[in-house]
Amino acid sequence: MVATSLYRNEQYFARPLEYLPERWLRSNTTATENPPKEEAVRALRTSNPLIFLSFGVGPRVCLGRRVSELELELGIARLVRNFQIEFHHPVDKPFKSLFVNMPNMPLKFKFSDIV
Repeated sequence: MVATSLYRNEQYFARPLEYLPERWLRSNTTATENPPKEEAVRALRTSNPLIFLSFGVGPRVCLGRRVSELELELGIARLVRNFQIEFHHPVDKPFKSLFVNMPNMPLKFKFSDIV
């Protein structure tokens, strides 16, 4: 519940109620690329990079962080390597916010074996 209230706070995020995935992009641009786009992305970023850290930070960081992240990475890598994943459904308001974010619609992914 704390994360949801922080993510929706205009003090920390510009336009917090809009779905703007570009706010999480890292800065990879060079001088030859389009600077106005980079400025727009930078304006969407949080004012405080440490606003919410699920595993903590510093000397009190969670001991299982690396194991958890590695398991997630391996699981996703296996799915992407072994299947072609498709999702052909409308995504208007895809999540509802309870204690954690829950899907607001059935997530009907199509997994096809890669031969």
